[in-house]
Amino acid sequence: MTSRTLRYFSALIVLAAAMSCGGETDTSGYRNSFSTIQQEYNAGLLNVPDRAAYARLLEVRNQRLKALLEEIPDDSKSDAIVVLRARILVNLGSLTEADSLLDPLLNRENPPLEATMVKVLTHMARQHRQEALTAFRAIEDRLADVSDRHNAWLYFAMVADDPTVRREYAQKFVDSQDIPPHFALFRANVYQRLSQLDTRERNFESARKWLNKALASTSDPGMQAALEAEAQRLELFGQTPPPLTAEHWLNQSPLNLAQLKGKVVLIDFWAPWCNPCRMVIPELIRMYDEFKPEGLEIIGFTRLHGFYRDDQVNKGRVEAQEELRLIGEYVQRTGIDYPVAISSEGRSFTAFRISGIPTMVLIDRQGNIASITVGAGNPESLRRTIKSLLEKTP
Repeated sequence: MTSRTLRYFSALIVLAAAMSCGGETDTSGYRNSFSTIQQEYNAGLLNVPDRAAYARLLEVRNQRLKALLEEIPDDSKSDAIVVLRARILVNLGSLTEADSLLDPLLNRENPPLEATMVKVLTHMARQHRQEALTAFRAIEDRLADVSDRHNAWLYFAMVADDPTVRREYAQKFVDSQDIPPHFALFRANVYQRLSQLDTRERNFESARKWLNKALASTSDPGMQAALEAEAQRLELFGQTPPPLTAEHWLNQSPLNLAQLKGKVVLIDFWAPWCNPCRMVIPELIRMYDEFKPEGLEIIGFTRLHGFYRDDQVNKGRVEAQEELRLIGEYVQRTGIDYPVAISSEGRSFTAFRISGIPTMVLIDRQGNIASITVGAGNPESLRRTIKSLLEKTP
């Protein structure tokens, strides 16, 4: 996702529509007010140009939700009131308070459908993916609300742990005939997810078709650029990788990818100033130490940028020799023991179609590119892929 659509996705995972569960208190006016706030917020999301405008939109929504929450009576005898209050609290990020309202309803023999859906939303907001999936599966066939349904489909399509589940819900999302406009914004992202799933299964022709659909469904320049870069990377799959061109090496004399045939090679394109790059390094160190005896080689590949910054040092603009020294100090300080290549001009970044970092390229024992992952991703998923490649004989 681009940074813009990522912000929208983060906001949408806790959106919820008005409810229809019964109760003694008349809730229609409160539900209508909640729906109005939500609809105006959703409409605003479609036109937010930058982070500052998004922050303003979110603040206005939150102020309105807080005011509405003060108006709604605290009536524990009305299921509809309890669930509505819980939905508002979830949207405001008060998850523990929302749970305290929901738990008495969910402990019944037949919990209200809407209460279960709001519990799904609290799991989603906490990134409790499996718990969210289990709860949603139990009510999915009975769920009529369009917004709730697409909300969950989008969430599982993008972040479910199981690739089969991601494909299931991605397919449901793109096949939908009644997708709300504020969710249609993400159609390109879901097409992209389907392309990535097909790429993982080495179904490259289908992956290309999904990417073409993604490109046709978005007018966002950032998203279009990302998709075009992904299409270029897709052409590298199953192919012999371009040579690595680097003038400087740490922890190792210069390596030639052709000479590493028979090993599984992970190339991590990174930079010290990149926080997601730094976050994944400890896991790469653990994987290198664990799997090197089985035939794994890791190469950290970076380039000179003319400035230097990491988690402890910020030097600003620096000369090449100073930058090399600082990278070396960072490698030593963080305990990186795998080979690190440093390029003066970064030609390999262009050759491997690197559009963002970290990007991790996996090369199988036959010497062909097996996968390319942009972003830190899921360490366990990366670990499983490495183990799978190691198990295959050259």
